[in-house]
Amino acid sequence: MQKTQEVQFNGIVVSDHMINSLRGTKPWTFFVSIIGFAVSGLTLMAGLLMSVAGLLLPNEKGPLMIGAGFLYLCMAVLFYLIPSIYLYKFSGAVARFLNLKQAFEMEAALAYQNSLWRFVGILCLIMIILTILAIIAFIVITFVVAKYF
Repeated sequence: MQKTQEVQFNGIVVSDHMINSLRGTKPWTFFVSIIGFAVSGLTLMAGLLMSVAGLLLPNEKGPLMIGAGFLYLCMAVLFYLIPSIYLYKFSGAVARFLNLKQAFEMEAALAYQNSLWRFVGILCLIMIILTILAIIAFIVITFVVAKYF
């Protein structure tokens, strides 16, 4: 079994394995955050285009397009932009920790990671609740429609 070196940086003990793991994680979190920003931008543009198209449509499909555009805007912010911001900040704090070896940079990185996963967890709970409500609504609507037709 290989023994790892441990080094103390301003009150925290960090092993070579920990440093290597952070060094290997940083470029991936940075890459995924940049992809998230790009997808967020594309989704925002799609939402805006759908909303504008909905305003320009003279028929009954206009409000539907505006609603879909608004949904895209919400998805861009909730599913892509906010998590990408946390991931980008995490990546930056890890990079600063690897360069400066200051405990407060590691604390910042862990705080951003905590915020990311708390946000994702809350978003998952909301999506689970909405899915359950949609299933219940589908069942109720099915029985109501079947009763009258």
